[in-house]
Amino acid sequence: DTPTGASLRREGQRWAQHVLEGPYSWIMSAIYILATVLAGYTPLSAALRAARPSMLEVPATAGAEASESDAYVALRYVVAIIDSIIYAFLPWWTTVLLRLVQR
Repeated sequence: DTPTGASLRREGQRWAQHVLEGPYSWIMSAIYILATVLAGYTPLSAALRAARPSMLEVPATAGAEASESDAYVALRYVVAIIDSIIYAFLPWWTTVLLRLVQR
């Protein structure tokens, strides 16, 4: 094994990572979307639900059920907007993650 051959193999591995970055990113994005759609929750919406939403409920009055407070409804919309941004830029996020892992 010559130094030139070893150098060429290192560069070949680096080039292969670069060439396969797109398909790997697409697969990672598809897995994330599949998992969140099947689960019915994104990580942020699951965290919001786990953050004791009962503290944000409007107490029930006579003959009526408890309802969500305006603050909780607004917070749900904020989380939905952030989730939409995550989905929109998911290929970029997964590419950055892939590059960090491959270092």
